[in-house]
Amino acid sequence: LLIISDTPQVSPSVMQPLSINELVLHRPAGSPGYALLESLTIPGLLSWILMIIGVRVWSQRSWTFSAIFIVLPLVILYGIWSAFAFR
Repeated sequence: LLIISDTPQVSPSVMQPLSINELVLHRPAGSPGYALLESLTIPGLLSWILMIIGVRVWSQRSWTFSAIFIVLPLVILYGIWSAFAFR
């Protein structure tokens, strides 16, 4: 991405090509929720899936427990963040 850019100054959004904002929404910098949408990335979502699988294998609990155990803190964190970001 740095090699094919036109200028030596590259915006931060170019450095996150797999973020939800860059892939789907294309919100400009400074708009409400920009930082939140830039932090949600495809590798981040895949790491959540790997964490769910890891908890399932390590604890021998159900898939439901593993998913809730991993996703609930993330939903709370991103929920609070989005409440402040999209005001």
